[in-house]
Amino acid sequence: MDENKAAPIGHNSEPAEEVEWERWTKKRVFVRALEGTYGQMKEELSSQPRVYHSGDWKWKGGPQNFGKKIVNPQAVKIAQSIECHLDVYAPGGYGQKHGHMNSAVFFVLKGRGHDIHDTKRHDWEAGDALIVENGCVHQHFNDDPTMRASC
Repeated sequence: MDENKAAPIGHNSEPAEEVEWERWTKKRVFVRALEGTYGQMKEELSSQPRVYHSGDWKWKGGPQNFGKKIVNPQAVKIAQSIECHLDVYAPGGYGQKHGHMNSAVFFVLKGRGHDIHDTKRHDWEAGDALIVENGCVHQHFNDDPTMRASC
C-alpha cells in the first residue's frame, strides 16, 4: 500500500467526521410521568420488584463493549431518574459517546480506564465509583491493552 495514501475506513477505524445518530436527533421522553393519586402511585410503586437478577438479561453489543441494562427509566417504573447496568470492555475497548437525562453511577469491579465527561478526563480503577450526572455527554475507555474491564 502507498504510504502517502490513507487507509480506507473500516469497522475498527474512527470515522473522518462526527456521526449523527438518529437517536440523538429524534424527540424522546426523558422522564416519564407518574400520574394518579398518591395512594395509587404508592401502591403501584410498592408492587415493583426491589431485586433485579442480571442473569435475566441478555448481553448486548460487542466486540469492544458488551452490556446489560438492568435498571433504567425505559425498563422499570420504580427508577425514573437512575440507571444501573453491567458493562464489560474488551482490552483497549471503549463504548460509544452518549448521554442520558438520568444520573448513573458506575462501580468498577475489575480493570482500569478512564471516562471523558463533557471533554474532561476522569481516570478510574477497580473499587472506584464514578458518577455521570444528568445531561452529561460521556464515553468509557478501558486503558488496559491485555485485560477486560468490568463496571
